[in-house]
Amino acid sequence: MKCRLRELIGIAEGRMICFLTSQVNPEDAGELNDANGFIDELRRCLPDPIRGLNICSHPDSWEITDFYAGVTRGYFEDAGFRFETFRVLDSRNEAQAEELVRSSNLLILSGGHVPTQNRFFQRIGLRELLHGFSGVVVGISAGSMNAADVVYAQPEEEGEGVDPDYRKFLPGLGLTKVNLLPHYQRVKDDILDGLRLFEDITCEDSMGRTFYAIPDGSYLFIRDGQEELRGEVYRIRDGRISQISRNGQRIVIGGAGVHMNLVRMEAPDADRLAPLAADFRVTLNGYRGIASSPKVEAAKEEILEFLNAGFPVYAVEDGSELAGYMVCRIDAPCLWVEHLFVRDEYRRRGVATLLFEKAEEIGRAMGEDTVFNFVHPNNLGMIGFLRSKGYTVLNMIEIRKPYPGEQLKTTIPVGDTAFDY
Repeated sequence: MKCRLRELIGIAEGRMICFLTSQVNPEDAGELNDANGFIDELRRCLPDPIRGLNICSHPDSWEITDFYAGVTRGYFEDAGFRFETFRVLDSRNEAQAEELVRSSNLLILSGGHVPTQNRFFQRIGLRELLHGFSGVVVGISAGSMNAADVVYAQPEEEGEGVDPDYRKFLPGLGLTKVNLLPHYQRVKDDILDGLRLFEDITCEDSMGRTFYAIPDGSYLFIRDGQEELRGEVYRIRDGRISQISRNGQRIVIGGAGVHMNLVRMEAPDADRLAPLAADFRVTLNGYRGIASSPKVEAAKEEILEFLNAGFPVYAVEDGSELAGYMVCRIDAPCLWVEHLFVRDEYRRRGVATLLFEKAEEIGRAMGEDTVFNFVHPNNLGMIGFLRSKGYTVLNMIEIRKPYPGEQLKTTIPVGDTAFDY
């Protein structure tokens, strides 16, 4: 229960959490898609019980809306989620839209025809109704596309690809600036109005813009102002399509479509990691009052020792640059975070969170509710970071002699004993 309370801190503090998916279930499967940690992340974010609201894609297709709302609810319930209420918002009750949104803690933005749904969202003022919403939003297909600030309504129905009056860019909900294109595995080779949907239409529309095509199972996760694309992703920019992520990977989205990628490091990566590890040691020595300079070769040897011993080592890439890294040690049943370091210019950009969440993911796979962290008492930034993640328990202390040249300026009381540091 303590773990559950910690992980719901986003809702408790009034911050919306978004899962913008291609589809919540695998193709031709009647259950939630567990790819890329989707169900586990939902469990960490959704309250219990859930007050769900399924917002339609076509306000007057009542029978279709009710059917798919029921199917979606069934997927969640089969995965163990419990509903207190589950309602539908369409033209039958749109006059109560504000009350329905305010009284819900899960909003599901249905899939369907993007322009049709967009008109309904504007009609009920959904963008304004979401101001201050502190629950979870799950977008499905068109719902995920309409979550953008400026929506790219990729043509999909016959005639839209060649109609000069078809509006491809529409005002959206403003939950993200990322434009998602769902079901990529199904539609990437589609022909519409005699044109190739992606090569002839979407690539042309991408000049000066960036779109992200995702197959079912991938999604955009938004929490605390950080946006992560999880799973297989294809970037479409200036007429070119390139794969930027695979299943099991995450990339952090920044301004102007800049992305950072979480990757596992191997022995050949030791040269790239060494400068960061050397800076980590300089920083750590600074907390101890010891002046030092980076020792890159020694740092490389240390990294190689970790890698050769099978320690999980991860880094965040920003193009060809490494923004930060983490070293974990598995001492069953415990997972220890030995190193966690982010370069100065990348701090407060979600890099540490991306790394640390990977450590927690490994810990959960081991059946543990927490990871253990080595932190120097002077490292107030790291202590604050851990506290924001719910890590408030002092587990144990290390006691040693002073290092040569170490300047100890104060004491810390622990129980009835005072220690130098």
